[in-house]
Amino acid sequence: MPITPKLPDSMYGAFVRYSTDVSLMEYDDAQDYYVTSAGDILLHDEQSGEQKVGIIKLWQLYLEEAAQDNYSILDLLDEDADLQHLIDLFDFSHGCLSKETLSTLGFEEDDFIPLSNLLYIEMVRVEDKFKGMRIGLAAIDHAIRTFGCDLVALVPVPLQFNEDWDGQVCTSYSKADKEASSKALIKHYERAGFSMVPETKVMVKNFKYI
Repeated sequence: MPITPKLPDSMYGAFVRYSTDVSLMEYDDAQDYYVTSAGDILLHDEQSGEQKVGIIKLWQLYLEEAAQDNYSILDLLDEDADLQHLIDLFDFSHGCLSKETLSTLGFEEDDFIPLSNLLYIEMVRVEDKFKGMRIGLAAIDHAIRTFGCDLVALVPVPLQFNEDWDGQVCTSYSKADKEASSKALIKHYERAGFSMVPETKVMVKNFKYI
């Protein structure tokens, strides 16, 4: 069932307004095989009307089409630093998902699952005062059902420890603080059906076969 936000009585609507970058050119390179989208997460409040409470960024990666065109999937995933984590999900020598990924998704190691179209959730951010309402999880669930894909992936990195984030970064923290925040975030995404792939930094969810 779809995940829906738990909003207070004063709020009567939640939605995402997306902008999508789609190339109209043929470059004969990685740009032919992905689309990027960014969405503002919005709430409707009885008093203040529409207000932005978060953002979601994602990639649609057309791995199946790239493989059919004999374009290197490794080169595609090496296109951006954020995508490089996904390399560990695949066994490129056999042109399929790795054994660890298959096992995480509930398949047998001998099952052959070809390279699939993949939705990568690069980032979800919800303002602190709106956390705990399942808004971020609902935005992810909506993206999965809206954009269509075979496999969904994300990297559970707390934004406050990410130096590449354009928001406020926590510069003074202990290793224990970071580990605790990471474990909490992993459990958070497990509620949406994601599972951590062993020996990687990536969580995955199988959408095609559920």
